Amino acid sequence: MGSQFVDFDGDGLLDVLTATYEGAVYVARGLEASAETKERGGFADPEHVLDRDGQRIGLQMMWSLEGKGWTDVFKPQCTTAVAFDWDADGDLDLLLGCYNTDNVFLRRNEGKAGAPVFGTENEPVLAGGEPFALAGGVTALRLVDWDADGVTDIVCGSFGAKDRSVLGGVYLFRNEGEAGSPRFAAAKALIAPITDPDGTAPSRGLYADPVDYDQDGDLDLLVGGYAETKSETTDGYKGQAGIWLYLRK
Repeated sequence: MGSQFVDFDGDGLLDVLTATYEGAVYVARGLEASAETKERGGFADPEHVLDRDGQRIGLQMMWSLEGKGWTDVFKPQCTTAVAFDWDADGDLDLLLGCYNTDNVFLRRNEGKAGAPVFGTENEPVLAGGEPFALAGGVTALRLVDWDADGVTDIVCGSFGAKDRSVLGGVYLFRNEGEAGSPRFAAAKALIAPITDPDGTAPSRGLYADPVDYDQDGDLDLLVGGYAETKSETTDGYKGQAGIWLYLRK
Protein backbone atom coordinates (compact mmCIF):
# COMPACT_ATOMS: atom_id res chain seq x y z
CA MET A 1 0.00 0.00 0.00
CA GLY A 2 1.93 2.98 -1.27
CA SER A 3 5.01 1.70 -3.13
CA GLN A 4 8.27 3.63 -3.49
CA PHE A 5 10.96 3.30 -6.16
CA VAL A 6 14.29 3.70 -4.37
CA ASP A 7 17.83 2.30 -4.54
CA PHE A 8 17.37 0.46 -1.26
CA ASP A 9 20.60 -1.56 -1.37
CA GLY A 10 22.88 1.03 -3.02
CA ASP A 11 23.71 -1.03 -6.10
CA GLY A 12 22.70 1.65 -8.59
CA LEU A 13 19.42 -0.05 -9.51
CA LEU A 14 15.96 1.05 -8.45
CA ASP A 15 14.14 -1.32 -6.10
CA VAL A 16 10.48 -1.34 -5.04
CA LEU A 17 9.76 -0.83 -1.34
CA THR A 18 6.26 -1.35 -0.01
CA ALA A 19 4.28 -2.23 3.10
CA THR A 20 1.23 -4.46 3.23
CA TYR A 21 -1.97 -4.10 5.17
CA GLU A 22 -1.27 -7.11 7.38
CA GLY A 23 1.83 -5.42 8.74
CA ALA A 24 5.02 -6.42 6.93
CA VAL A 25 7.52 -4.42 4.85
CA TYR A 26 8.87 -5.83 1.59
CA VAL A 27 11.50 -4.98 -0.99
CA ALA A 28 11.64 -6.24 -4.58
CA ARG A 29 15.23 -5.72 -5.69
CA GLY A 30 16.03 -4.35 -9.14
CA LEU A 31 17.77 -6.70 -11.57
CA GLU A 32 20.42 -5.99 -14.17
CA ALA A 33 19.25 -6.28 -17.77
CA SER A 34 20.21 -9.62 -19.31
CA ALA A 35 19.21 -12.07 -22.00
CA GLU A 36 17.12 -13.94 -19.42
CA THR A 37 15.14 -10.79 -18.63
CA LYS A 38 15.00 -9.78 -22.30
CA GLU A 39 17.34 -6.82 -21.73
CA ARG A 40 14.73 -5.09 -19.58
CA GLY A 41 15.99 -5.80 -16.10
CA GLY A 42 12.89 -6.06 -13.93
CA PHE A 43 12.64 -7.02 -10.28
CA ALA A 44 13.31 -10.05 -8.09
CA ASP A 45 10.56 -11.62 -6.02
CA PRO A 46 9.58 -9.51 -3.00
CA GLU A 47 11.35 -10.34 0.25
CA HIS A 48 10.76 -9.25 3.83
CA VAL A 49 12.86 -6.38 5.15
CA LEU A 50 14.51 -7.64 8.34
CA ASP A 51 15.91 -6.02 11.46
CA ARG A 52 19.32 -6.74 12.97
CA ASP A 53 17.92 -9.79 14.79
CA GLY A 54 16.54 -11.28 11.59
CA GLN A 55 12.94 -10.43 12.46
CA ARG A 56 10.52 -9.07 9.88
CA ILE A 57 10.03 -5.31 10.13
CA GLY A 58 6.46 -4.12 10.45
CA LEU A 59 3.84 -3.02 12.90
CA GLN A 60 0.82 -5.10 13.98
CA MET A 61 -1.03 -8.22 12.85
CA MET A 62 1.40 -10.08 10.66
CA TRP A 63 0.37 -13.13 8.68
CA SER A 64 2.45 -16.06 9.90
CA LEU A 65 3.88 -17.89 6.90
CA GLU A 66 4.86 -20.77 9.15
CA GLY A 67 1.64 -21.06 11.12
CA LYS A 68 -0.60 -19.83 8.28
CA GLY A 69 -2.54 -17.54 10.55
CA TRP A 70 -2.60 -14.07 12.09
CA THR A 71 -0.22 -13.27 14.91
CA ASP A 72 -0.35 -10.06 16.97
CA VAL A 73 3.34 -9.26 17.29
CA PHE A 74 3.32 -5.45 17.19
CA LYS A 75 1.01 -2.75 18.44
CA PRO A 76 -0.24 -0.83 15.38
CA GLN A 77 -1.05 -2.01 11.83
CA CYS A 78 1.27 -1.04 8.98
CA THR A 79 -0.10 0.58 5.83
CA THR A 80 2.89 2.33 4.24
CA ALA A 81 6.69 2.31 4.33
CA VAL A 82 9.10 4.81 2.78
CA ALA A 83 12.89 5.00 2.85
CA PHE A 84 14.33 8.32 4.00
CA ASP A 85 17.76 9.32 5.32
CA TRP A 86 16.33 10.68 8.56
CA ASP A 87 19.60 11.59 10.26
CA ALA A 88 21.64 12.48 7.12
CA ASP A 89 24.25 9.81 7.85
CA GLY A 90 24.25 8.47 4.31
CA ASP A 91 21.98 5.45 4.75
CA LEU A 92 18.23 4.97 4.40
CA ASP A 93 15.99 4.70 7.45
CA LEU A 94 12.32 3.67 7.32
CA LEU A 95 9.16 5.63 8.06
CA LEU A 96 6.19 3.35 8.79
CA GLY A 97 2.62 4.60 8.57
CA CYS A 98 -0.04 3.10 10.79
CA TYR A 99 -3.75 2.47 10.25
CA ASN A 100 -5.05 1.50 13.69
CA THR A 101 -3.43 4.30 15.70
CA ASP A 102 -3.11 6.93 12.93
CA ASN A 103 0.59 7.35 13.75
CA VAL A 104 3.95 7.28 11.93
CA PHE A 105 7.01 5.50 13.28
CA LEU A 106 10.75 5.65 12.55
CA ARG A 107 12.86 2.50 12.21
CA ARG A 108 16.51 3.58 12.24
CA ASN A 109 19.18 2.11 9.99
CA GLU A 110 22.22 1.30 12.12
CA GLY A 111 24.23 0.07 9.15
CA LYS A 112 25.59 1.99 6.19
CA ALA A 113 24.64 2.87 2.65
CA GLY A 114 24.10 -0.33 0.66
CA ALA A 115 24.24 -2.54 3.74
CA PRO A 116 21.20 -1.71 5.92
CA VAL A 117 21.05 -2.96 9.50
CA PHE A 118 17.77 -1.88 11.05
CA GLY A 119 17.12 -1.48 14.75
CA THR A 120 14.46 -3.45 16.57
CA GLU A 121 12.24 -0.61 17.85
CA ASN A 122 9.71 1.68 16.20
CA GLU A 123 10.14 5.28 17.40
CA PRO A 124 7.08 7.58 17.26
CA VAL A 125 7.52 10.49 14.83
CA LEU A 126 6.38 13.84 16.22
CA ALA A 127 4.37 16.54 14.45
CA GLY A 128 3.68 19.81 16.20
CA GLY A 129 5.46 18.46 19.27
CA GLU A 130 3.01 15.56 19.66
CA PRO A 131 3.03 12.03 18.24
CA PHE A 132 2.15 12.22 14.53
CA ALA A 133 -1.61 11.56 14.37
CA LEU A 134 -3.89 11.62 11.36
CA ALA A 135 -7.54 10.95 12.12
CA GLY A 136 -8.84 8.28 9.79
CA GLY A 137 -5.53 6.47 9.31
CA VAL A 138 -2.46 7.08 7.16
CA THR A 139 -2.76 5.90 3.55
CA ALA A 140 0.60 6.51 1.82
CA LEU A 141 3.42 8.80 2.95
CA ARG A 142 4.96 10.95 0.22
CA LEU A 143 8.28 12.68 0.89
CA VAL A 144 8.59 15.93 -1.09
CA ASP A 145 9.89 19.46 -0.68
CA TRP A 146 6.40 20.94 -0.87
CA ASP A 147 7.41 24.56 -0.16
CA ALA A 148 10.80 24.49 -1.94
CA ASP A 149 12.77 25.46 1.18
CA GLY A 150 15.38 22.71 0.77
CA VAL A 151 14.11 20.18 3.33
CA THR A 152 11.79 17.21 2.95
CA ASP A 153 8.16 17.55 4.00
CA ILE A 154 5.48 14.85 4.32
CA VAL A 155 2.28 14.81 2.26
CA CYS A 156 -0.19 12.04 2.96
CA GLY A 157 -3.83 11.11 2.65
CA SER A 158 -6.20 9.47 5.10
CA PHE A 159 -8.75 6.68 4.80
CA GLY A 160 -11.49 8.22 6.93
CA ALA A 161 -12.65 6.90 10.29
CA LYS A 162 -14.58 3.64 10.38
CA ASP A 163 -17.43 5.31 12.28
CA ARG A 164 -17.52 8.15 9.71
CA SER A 165 -16.76 10.71 12.43
CA VAL A 166 -14.21 12.11 9.95
CA LEU A 167 -13.85 11.47 6.23
CA GLY A 168 -10.64 11.24 4.24
CA GLY A 169 -8.46 14.22 3.34
CA VAL A 170 -4.93 15.12 2.22
CA TYR A 171 -2.50 16.78 4.61
CA LEU A 172 0.87 18.52 4.69
CA PHE A 173 3.31 18.05 7.56
CA ARG A 174 5.85 20.81 6.95
CA ASN A 175 9.45 20.18 7.96
CA GLU A 176 10.57 23.10 10.10
CA GLY A 177 13.91 21.49 10.92
CA GLU A 178 16.96 20.90 8.77
CA ALA A 179 18.69 18.06 6.95
CA GLY A 180 19.60 15.40 9.50
CA SER A 181 17.27 16.83 12.13
CA PRO A 182 13.71 16.92 10.76
CA ARG A 183 11.02 18.62 12.86
CA PHE A 184 7.51 18.41 11.49
CA ALA A 185 4.72 20.90 12.11
CA ALA A 186 1.17 19.88 12.92
CA ALA A 187 -1.03 18.79 10.04
CA LYS A 188 -2.31 21.37 7.56
CA ALA A 189 -5.19 20.26 5.32
CA LEU A 190 -4.38 20.53 1.61
CA ILE A 191 -7.70 18.88 0.78
CA ALA A 192 -10.06 19.10 3.74
CA PRO A 193 -12.54 16.29 4.43
CA ILE A 194 -15.94 17.04 2.95
CA THR A 195 -18.94 17.01 5.27
CA ASP A 196 -21.69 15.94 2.86
CA PRO A 197 -20.44 13.56 0.14
CA ASP A 198 -22.27 14.07 -3.16
CA GLY A 199 -20.20 11.84 -5.43
CA THR A 200 -18.22 14.65 -7.08
CA ALA A 201 -15.04 14.47 -4.96
CA PRO A 202 -13.14 11.79 -3.04
CA SER A 203 -14.35 11.30 0.52
CA ARG A 204 -12.83 7.96 1.57
CA GLY A 205 -9.47 6.25 1.09
CA LEU A 206 -7.55 9.22 -0.31
CA TYR A 207 -4.11 8.45 -1.78
CA ALA A 208 -2.18 11.54 -2.88
CA ASP A 209 0.79 11.91 -5.23
CA PRO A 210 2.44 15.35 -5.48
CA VAL A 211 3.54 16.10 -9.06
CA ASP A 212 4.07 19.25 -11.13
CA TYR A 213 1.25 18.32 -13.49
CA ASP A 214 1.06 21.62 -15.37
CA GLN A 215 4.83 22.26 -15.36
CA ASP A 216 4.51 25.67 -13.70
CA GLY A 217 7.20 25.08 -11.07
CA ASP A 218 5.06 24.02 -8.09
CA LEU A 219 3.58 20.72 -6.97
CA ASP A 220 -0.01 19.78 -7.72
CA LEU A 221 -1.89 16.75 -6.37
CA LEU A 222 -3.16 13.62 -8.08
CA VAL A 223 -5.57 11.97 -5.67
CA GLY A 224 -7.08 8.52 -5.88
CA GLY A 225 -10.01 7.52 -3.70
CA TYR A 226 -13.72 6.85 -3.49
CA ALA A 227 -16.42 9.42 -4.17
CA GLU A 228 -19.43 8.50 -2.07
CA THR A 229 -23.14 9.18 -2.29
CA LYS A 230 -25.96 8.17 0.02
CA SER A 231 -27.68 4.91 -0.86
CA GLU A 232 -29.85 2.15 0.51
CA THR A 233 -26.88 -0.10 1.26
CA THR A 234 -26.11 -1.45 4.73
CA ASP A 235 -23.96 1.49 5.79
CA GLY A 236 -26.01 4.04 3.88
CA TYR A 237 -23.34 4.97 1.30
CA LYS A 238 -21.93 3.70 -1.96
CA GLY A 239 -18.60 4.69 -3.50
CA GLN A 240 -17.14 5.05 -6.97
CA ALA A 241 -13.35 4.81 -7.36
CA GLY A 242 -11.59 7.50 -9.35
CA ILE A 243 -8.57 9.81 -9.71
CA TRP A 244 -8.84 13.57 -9.27
CA LEU A 245 -6.42 16.37 -10.19
CA TYR A 246 -6.00 19.37 -7.88
CA LEU A 247 -3.95 22.15 -9.46
CA ARG A 248 -2.08 24.36 -7.03
CA LYS A 249 -2.97 28.04 -7.22
